[in-house]
Amino acid sequence: MTPVESLAKVASASTHPDEQQVNLPEFPEEILEEIFRWACNVNPPLQDAPKLLNFPVPLNERALRKRRFLRRSIILVCKTWYRIVLPYLFESVVILDQGGSRCQGLLNALEKYSFGHLVKRLNLSIQGPHFDDSWETLGKAVVSLLRHCTNLRVLTVKMHYFGLDCAFLGRLLQCTLALPSVQILDFPWHSCRGDFVAALANSTIRTTVFYPNATVARLSALRQIYIPDQFTLSRPLSGNVTSLILDSTVPYNPGHPYLSRLISTCRCLPCLRYVTIYVASVEEHNRYLESIPPTSSSYPDSLPPSVHTLGFWFHQPKSTTRAWRDFCWTLRLIHGEGIKVLCLRAETAEDLRRRHVAYETMNERLRTNGWCLETSDLHV
Repeated sequence: MTPVESLAKVASASTHPDEQQVNLPEFPEEILEEIFRWACNVNPPLQDAPKLLNFPVPLNERALRKRRFLRRSIILVCKTWYRIVLPYLFESVVILDQGGSRCQGLLNALEKYSFGHLVKRLNLSIQGPHFDDSWETLGKAVVSLLRHCTNLRVLTVKMHYFGLDCAFLGRLLQCTLALPSVQILDFPWHSCRGDFVAALANSTIRTTVFYPNATVARLSALRQIYIPDQFTLSRPLSGNVTSLILDSTVPYNPGHPYLSRLISTCRCLPCLRYVTIYVASVEEHNRYLESIPPTSSSYPDSLPPSVHTLGFWFHQPKSTTRAWRDFCWTLRLIHGEGIKVLCLRAETAEDLRRRHVAYETMNERLRTNGWCLETSDLHV
């Protein structure tokens, strides 16, 4: 009996409980690993050379709970499934904490079962303590937690507290820089003291949020930067940054220099090849670009010829046929002799393809521009 026939019998038995019980087919573990990686929505391995959006996207708590429930259900099936899926259970850890108790709870689990080496992505979203003497306790728990995560690749730190303790962040940053494998760091640089800058030179960090001071410029391995909406590069950044993520998700404002800001920023990065733009929605993108007629004196120049790929990350991934047709019109306003690829996240591209009229309009626009359409999940 083939594996497909065996799975068909399993499916039939699940819907007809009176039939004779059947056993699961014995797949090679390599196939099971691929199936579980897909079923558990495990992110692909990080690329050595960042191209597009190798940066953490905003959390979806509902999706997190669903993913956690699914993985726990799988590991309870049998010992083989438990052994295969266990690394996926700890590969990406998210802590939504109100004061540090969950950091301590995870630390206790990692110490007891020696699971720290399995953690590759860690997202710390912490509501800081309301008393100064509690920062030390929280700091010890978080620093100890990081020291157990010896294979950590991605770290996101969000501190939701106005009385942010600089000493706490300093200890956290020092511990992070001591980890041998951290590559992507979303960190509140603006709250750190300047005396930690010297420790950055030998860092493995290749992707981080940009802050306009000498700190980020000292990251020797830096290849990709994320620029928040309130910042703009005003002078060339030395190094080999090949990928840019530009956040333009603020509410629509006719004076908001979206395209001009993009072009001026690109010109400060001489090695730039890949650009990803954060936008709230297709409609938000259209409202700004439609307000700039091609003959206007405010019409910006083209993107540098080094830029090869232009990607869009829409926080609202789906749109209407009319909005997509307007989007195709706005692409006439984006010039760059080096652009060859327009890249959309997979969910957005699928929504576009289902709208046949808009999809045909997009294909025509791409042929006119000499571009091709590619899809990617655009996130780590």
